[in-house]
Amino acid sequence: MFNVDQELPASQIIMNDARSKAEGAEQIILMVNDLVQSGKAILLKKHNTVLVVTKIGNNEVDVHLYTLDPPHRLAAAMKYFHDELLRSGIQKAYGTEMPDKNLIKLMLAAGIPVDKSDKPGYYWMGAVK
Repeated sequence: MFNVDQELPASQIIMNDARSKAEGAEQIILMVNDLVQSGKAILLKKHNTVLVVTKIGNNEVDVHLYTLDPPHRLAAAMKYFHDELLRSGIQKAYGTEMPDKNLIKLMLAAGIPVDKSDKPGYYWMGAVK
């Protein structure tokens, strides 16, 4: 276990979160690294939360969230990510994983309404306003 106030590198956050979900953590790290190195994705980091952002269309992005933060810090990170997406002109964010109810509440609190996706292959979408 780590001290919640200790900021970890993005790769460690992604690795630990993926392991906690029983996903192929090493494969995820390699995939994210390849996306970032090729310029197809960027990482946004706040506290011990990382948002992987990949452009999928005009002002639309695919997002994947990895976190080790408790709810109050995750809420602050969500607000930060929302503000960064808004500032960059992003209008919609899409996710391929069904968020749990607590994450949906945090997204709504950050100003990101969550709806069923209008794109095949995505579970949800959120307008960035």
